[in-house]
Amino acid sequence: WFTLFFWTCDMPLSMFTGYQQGKLAVVELKLTVKHYIKSWFVLDCIIIGLDWTTLMLNGTLTGDSDSSGSVTRLGRTLRTLRFVRTLRLIRVLKLKRIVQAIQDSINTEAISIVFGITKIISSLIIANHIVACGWYSIAQASADNGTSWITVRDIDKRSITYQYTTSLHWSLTQFTPASMEVVPETTGERIYAVVVILFAMI
Repeated sequence: WFTLFFWTCDMPLSMFTGYQQGKLAVVELKLTVKHYIKSWFVLDCIIIGLDWTTLMLNGTLTGDSDSSGSVTRLGRTLRTLRFVRTLRLIRVLKLKRIVQAIQDSINTEAISIVFGITKIISSLIIANHIVACGWYSIAQASADNGTSWITVRDIDKRSITYQYTTSLHWSLTQFTPASMEVVPETTGERIYAVVVILFAMI
């Protein structure tokens, strides 16, 4: 609820946010609104719309007890929407300009070095978090067929914390020489794993 409320409020506030154009800071309302509509508006509408749709479907799925068929259909729709909601991770790109603004305001060399190290570590954590979420989302999308890395090992019956840490563990092993027992079980998972390994080699 908090994150959904935050990003929903962020949309109108973004229209009042100035931006840098060359050496000039643009703060005129008409121009900031135009800039936001041309840049993040469409993507924000899609992502926040999916978030609200998922929330409403969650409520419908919880309250609907009349038909097992309708519950099954809603469940499948919900799984698909959860997979598509990974698009909201693109919002991480918005943090780039915030981090750059903070770095530009640092005048001490020691603090600048600490900030640089912190930025690298944070980038690695965020990258692995995104990969882990993608890995889990693909498994969720194919769970209806009964075959995915979370169903084969009955991980779907464990707590959400265990599922996330398992996904994160798998993600970390793709960037290091470590190994684990979780392996791709479907073609989609195998393709995703190959893409992640190629990305890790760069």
